[in-house]
This record gives sequence, structure tokens and C-alpha cells, in this order.
Amino acid sequence: MPRRLSLLLAVAATLAACGGDDALTPKEYRGEARTICAEADRATQAVERPTKTTNAAIASYFERLMKVNRRTSEEFAKLEPPEQLEAEHKEALSANREGVKEVEKLVAELRRGGDARALLQAAQGRLADLSRRSGAAARALGVPECAQQE
Repeated sequence: MPRRLSLLLAVAATLAACGGDDALTPKEYRGEARTICAEADRATQAVERPTKTTNAAIASYFERLMKVNRRTSEEFAKLEPPEQLEAEHKEALSANREGVKEVEKLVAELRRGGDARALLQAAQGRLADLSRRSGAAARALGVPECAQQE
């Protein structure tokens, strides 16, 4: 579950963008997406997994993943997709926003002392759905290497 979530956040974020007035060509957009996706994957892999199963350790892990997500989203904020990729681009943004909300809710519940196992199980299905949406958007954008690996 943590790997699925981390990749969801990283992948969806790498596809996120609302930028200036100069839209990129599809080739340029895909090249930039691949570069940012690769960096996001490296940064996600570098986030140390919790060694304890305490609420604080798990919440901290998800917060560190969210930090990677924010950095990646900021990089993509400089890009603007070509018109023919707008719908898929918006779908990736939507999946990312919803994933962020789910993780924020999870972290808040963990910080309040909720049962970690129950909270993670409850979030797993919704995050898996968002991961599938994000992956579908990545493939539709022509950057399947940015899609969640099953």
C-alpha cells in the first residue's frame, strides 16, 4: 500500500500542470513529463519507509511523500499541455488533487490516534482507484512509463 500511494502521488503530480501562455508540442510535453516523472520516482524512492508501525511514524512517512508531491507539482506548474492533451492533463490533475485529499485525511486521522491498520485498509481501495485513474491519464498522455506499475 505505501508503494502504491507513493507512486500515485508522484505520478499524478508529475503530470500536473497549469502554466503560461505557450503550450508545448506533444513531443516537448511528453519529454518534460518523462523527465519530471523520473525525478519524482527517484525522490519517492529516496523517502525512507517507516521502521516502526506507530501512527507518528506512518503519518511522517506520508507527509514526506506529500513534500515530494508538492515539489513535483511546482515543477509542472511551469508547463502547459498542448490542446490535444488537455482532457487527459486535467484528469491527471484531478486524480492528484483527490489523492492529496485522501492522504491528508489519512494523516489527520493517524495524528488523532486512529487505528492505523483500519485507516490504511479503508484508504487503500480509494487510493487504488485514483492510482488507476492516474495511470490511465499517463498512458493517454503518451507517457506510460509514468503510469503506476502494478
